[in-house]
Amino acid sequence: MNEVNEHYRSLLELGNAWTVDSVQLDKVSRQVVIHLSYARASVACPRCGQPSQQAGFTQERQWRHLNVMRFPTEIRAAVPQARCAHCGVRAIDVPWSRRVFLIEENRNFPIGVAYIAAPLFLLVAGAGTLVQSDARATIIAFFVVCGLICAATLHAYVRLREWLKQRRR
Repeated sequence: MNEVNEHYRSLLELGNAWTVDSVQLDKVSRQVVIHLSYARASVACPRCGQPSQQAGFTQERQWRHLNVMRFPTEIRAAVPQARCAHCGVRAIDVPWSRRVFLIEENRNFPIGVAYIAAPLFLLVAGAGTLVQSDARATIIAFFVVCGLICAATLHAYVRLREWLKQRRR
């Protein structure tokens, strides 16, 4: 494996299950394409987690990933399918595509809320000549409470998903 492939395997946190076959930079379409392949013979059922037989692969799928130096990045891979005695045939979960990636993996979610809410705070604060200070403080307090409610709701959602995942096993 060359140095660039190893670099992307490390960045994508693929572990030993996946290998980076190639990384292509298309300067005409200004895009980075990463081709991956599954390296293990064993798979686990994505639903119940039981070790399962591999039932083949899906057709090659494509995922849009974060930009690399302002170049859109695409991941392409055929995903192995697990044949579970209880759940049937299902494509395994891939580490670079999580259904609730922003909620479960982004530990900086409160900072993200602040980035979204900051322009609203500035707008309210800048309207000081139009709105009395008591009304402005009330509006800012309203946005702060809304942000806290949003963060608490998402936290509860993540905890509920973890509890349901454990209960299924």
